[in-house]
Amino acid sequence: MSKRPTTWSSTRPVRAGASRLCKNRKPTDLLDEPTTGLDNAVARSLQKTLDKLAENATTICITHHLGDLKTSDDVIYLDAGHIVEHGSFEELMAAKGTFYQQVNARGDE
Repeated sequence: MSKRPTTWSSTRPVRAGASRLCKNRKPTDLLDEPTTGLDNAVARSLQKTLDKLAENATTICITHHLGDLKTSDDVIYLDAGHIVEHGSFEELMAAKGTFYQQVNARGDE
């Protein structure tokens, strides 16, 4: 993980990941704020369903609800279009960086 922010479109790991994604034969789902506007009970239920669907697909989830990313294999945390941190939810929480601060500030954990 680089210490300096890099732009989303120019990072080599992102391009490599996109290339692997294109070669992947699994279905790919793009979720944009899937739990926004839902009450907590409905959001938890939907998240369980999405987690189950993600077992057999590549899922890209764009969200401000960082707690929704707990079961993600890989999290890319962006700020103003730049990659700030990258790793699993647990790794980013253990690093206690910007991602950790935002999760705690939002009460998402």
